[in-house]
Amino acid sequence: SLIEWCLLLLCIGGVFTTELINSAIETLFKGLDEPMRSRYYGCLDIAAGAVLVASLFAVVIGSVIFINRFASLLNLW
Repeated sequence: SLIEWCLLLLCIGGVFTTELINSAIETLFKGLDEPMRSRYYGCLDIAAGAVLVASLFAVVIGSVIFINRFASLLNLW
């Protein structure tokens, strides 16, 4: 249905967006000098964690949609 497609596209877009933000933070981090890097290592972990959380939510939502569809196909047979 249209709502399921919108949810899937929103999940895909959310994962891509968090990955782009993570890449931007990593690029900024590489431009810092060594004393500043030691103060901001936590930012890299948080950005990577955001990508992980977005990916896990996308997996859960995708699983709910596709398992529901697969179950309805099995009931037809």
